[in-house]
Order: sequence, then C-alpha cells, then structure tokens
Amino acid sequence: MPEVVYPRDGSAVTLRPCPTWCAEERHFADDEVIYADHGYHHYGPEVEVRTSYPFLGTTDGAETIVRVVLKSWTCPLGADPAPVLIELNLGTAGERTDMCAEITPSEARAVAQALLDLAATAERTEADRASRSEEHTSELPSLRHLVC
Repeated sequence: MPEVVYPRDGSAVTLRPCPTWCAEERHFADDEVIYADHGYHHYGPEVEVRTSYPFLGTTDGAETIVRVVLKSWTCPLGADPAPVLIELNLGTAGERTDMCAEITPSEARAVAQALLDLAATAERTEADRASRSEEHTSELPSLRHLVC
C-alpha cells in the first residue's frame, strides 16, 4: 500500500513506489512534522565489512568497519526517486561517523576494480617475499659445514 503523508503546508501527498531494493517500510513517522518541499531517502540493506585494522590508528582496539548501503534521495515528496548511489561509511561497531563517500554504480565498479588490482599486487608481493625468504634459508650452510 502506498505511503501517504500530510505536510503542514499542503495537501496529502502519496509517495511514489520505492525502488525494489528499498528496505524502508515507511519513510515518515506518524507524528513527524513535514513540509511539502521536504524530501526523503530510500535505503537498501546495509552490508558491514569488518577489517583487522584499528579505527584511524586508535589504540583501544576498535576495528574499522566499512558500511556499504544503497540509497536514493527523493525531493519533493511526490517525485520519482533520484538515481541510486552507493554510500561507503567508515566507523566502528559502536560508532557511526560522518566519514563517508557517495558514489555512482559505475564509480563503485571502478573502486572495486582498483581494490581488486591492489589486493592482487599485495598478494604477489607477499608471495614473492615468502619465496625469497625460503631461497635464503636453503642457501645457508648445513651445521656439518660450519667451522668454529
């Protein structure tokens, strides 16, 4: 059933259908004061990616969490939703911050590709380092050949 809102300065407005990914059942509380020129967000499900690195280098051990969510802004109330954005937010399990970036789906693909490329480079570097360490270890003389 469509959501109907009653702005203080206008007639009832039936909100347009949400995008299929929108996880919001309602966008406004019954007692919320709204005006005809207000807008609202559609939010999709949120994904949390935990990292092993302390948040902003803190020493209290709180791990950094990257939160990722689909969102779209609709303004005015009766308008169609704007194009979807992907919000990336840094925080901890106990704290949401205002450190975020909103990017388009094509920008998200570019960021994802950059992350995959950098991860591959980092993994190759680690593999090369481990291989060189093994080579050096095998080049050491055996204890029988050591002379004091």
